[in-house]
Amino acid sequence: MSQQKKQHYVPLFYLRNFSFDRKRINLWNISLEKKRLSGLKGQCQKNFFYGRDRVFEQILGDIEAGASTVLRDVVKDRKLPPQWHKNYKDLMLYILIQHFRTQNSSEALIDHMKQKKNILKKCEVHVSESLVKEIDREYEMTEQVAPQMGILSAFKNFDSVAELAIKLLINKTQTEFVTSNHPVVLYNQLLNYDREIQQKKPYPTTGLVAKGIQLFFPISPTKALLMYDDQVYSIGNSDKTNIPIYHKQDITAINMLQMCSGSQNIYFKDCAFDVENLHNISEPYMKKSLTDLYSTPDPKLEDFTDVEETKSGFSVISFRGIHTDLNLSFIRLKPDAKEFQAEVKRSVEKGTVPVGTFWRKLPAGGTGKLSPFADKINLMKKNIVGLMKKVYIEVNRRHIGEHWYQALQAFLKIP
Repeated sequence: MSQQKKQHYVPLFYLRNFSFDRKRINLWNISLEKKRLSGLKGQCQKNFFYGRDRVFEQILGDIEAGASTVLRDVVKDRKLPPQWHKNYKDLMLYILIQHFRTQNSSEALIDHMKQKKNILKKCEVHVSESLVKEIDREYEMTEQVAPQMGILSAFKNFDSVAELAIKLLINKTQTEFVTSNHPVVLYNQLLNYDREIQQKKPYPTTGLVAKGIQLFFPISPTKALLMYDDQVYSIGNSDKTNIPIYHKQDITAINMLQMCSGSQNIYFKDCAFDVENLHNISEPYMKKSLTDLYSTPDPKLEDFTDVEETKSGFSVISFRGIHTDLNLSFIRLKPDAKEFQAEVKRSVEKGTVPVGTFWRKLPAGGTGKLSPFADKINLMKKNIVGLMKKVYIEVNRRHIGEHWYQALQAFLKIP
């Protein structure tokens, strides 16, 4: 029962790569700012995180089984699987799922809805009662099914990252890679280059379809994976997948991403690693909030009088990401990217930048690379729809009354 109850959002097979004896792991508690040695099994888990029926957990278990073999081979052989081989797809899918499946991602999704509610409260125009109730119900539902929605988002967004390039970073220094409770970090050196502009008016930079998107994922103290937009960045020779790193400052810069991304713990293998110093140099960049939202364009009266009209007329942009002034010696912007970067800066300073210019052009109709996962997607959709039905009528119970609640329960065939 205890094994069924405890559900990991960062799997044990992954964390073992950062353990010195496969049973215990060194960690730094970010909020307490303390280092300690802890048991491996108790890390990155929560009771019934993905639900009591274990459907999502079993799907994740199947994906982890394949990914663990691929990652083990990559760590051992220092070689990525051939592009679009089954192992390659499994690896890319696992990286994406790992980003969406954590407690951080669930909390960010809930925080997104919470700030959406706050925007309505702060509006100086009339907001219809029906819209307020609709947003309140969406918030309550999101609170209960955020982990499942996150995992489904990973599958739905696979085409967004399918065309990204991937490199294996080989750590040749004496400073190890660390990891965290949210190990897949999204960054964007193309657009996250001017913190002053970002603070004036945040714009989206770490969406999976954004130009210049990067996904950093340490897989052992000596190796890390980097998925990136190869239309923007030049990283090593195009025909070589392995990138050796000889400079300690590069490793530290990548480790800072983990410190800023992890909300709970940083994990590392060597007890002598100076994690306190890493915390100190990262602290100025560590965000206190999960999301920043603002409406665009400025809300008008007609935008808030009808729920259905509002869904299409009220636009909210979410900005969620970290900014550490990342500068890595082995990554260079291509000439066209530098020109685009300068144009964006001029536009943002004028307040005229169209958000659509940030997005990459994806193949029409998708890449078709998602088809091997169709059965899992359908199973998850079926499961989450059933779960959402239950949550929906429970959320609306106090609004519709007990009689109509029982009638709706019978109509939806919910036990």
